[in-house]
Amino acid sequence: MKPIQNTIFGGRGFIGAHLCKYLEKDSLPYQIVGRRDPLPKGNLGNIFYCAGITADFRSRPFETMGAHISTLSNVLEHGQYDTFLYLSSARMYRNASLTTEDVKFTIDPNSPEDFVDVSKLAGESLCLSIDNNKIRILRLSNVFGYDFLSQNFLTEIIKSALIDRKIHLLSSLDSSKDYVDVDSVVNIMVRIAESGQNRIYNVSSGYNVSHEEIVLLLRDLTGCSLTVADNAPSVICPTVNNDRIRQEFNYRPARLTDKLEDLVNAFKIMFL
Repeated sequence: MKPIQNTIFGGRGFIGAHLCKYLEKDSLPYQIVGRRDPLPKGNLGNIFYCAGITADFRSRPFETMGAHISTLSNVLEHGQYDTFLYLSSARMYRNASLTTEDVKFTIDPNSPEDFVDVSKLAGESLCLSIDNNKIRILRLSNVFGYDFLSQNFLTEIIKSALIDRKIHLLSSLDSSKDYVDVDSVVNIMVRIAESGQNRIYNVSSGYNVSHEEIVLLLRDLTGCSLTVADNAPSVICPTVNNDRIRQEFNYRPARLTDKLEDLVNAFKIMFL
């Protein structure tokens, strides 16, 4: 039996499950540690800390803090490992003037919207407080893939287009954000664990996609109708800089607009 070389916390979530499939494809051994599992003994090899609460963090504050800080602290303090990869979020750049990895953040602890950012930054600070350059942080932008059970914008409008035959936007057509595909994410996770030279990386596409680009393409693919709420706000997220990961790894993720037809077809196969 091959020794365990990779340990995945949160291996049954969206990104963690895709990472498992990626490792299986290359015949790389791994083990999954669940939320209530005890910390395994012995050397855990490359730890991929994918555990976290994202879309529904507002209704699960204690679980969010537990996943992003408490469990993380236990693993870092008591676990044995060769490398450690902590998945954080590029969401923290929402109010930043720059989106490079060394930018300083301003967080409002009184804001419910900043709650998850506070927890992720605390997790990052804990990782960086340990003098070990094998502990690295990935700030992920909006990861997309064949994840139709999560409550996120992309999943909801694909469902609406195919099931309701209409899309109703609550934010304006010029609203935009960065999307990065999950296959590119898990590939770069393994590469960074093996040879990353920095401690923090933005994992993003490096460009924003507008609501208008997405919904017009969905309308062409599905024949759905489109409406926009009166006085819909414009929500434009900062473009997440990925120069570091591009230069170090020649990172070139797939474009959302090139993948949207595949997502629509996958939804049809799975649910229609």
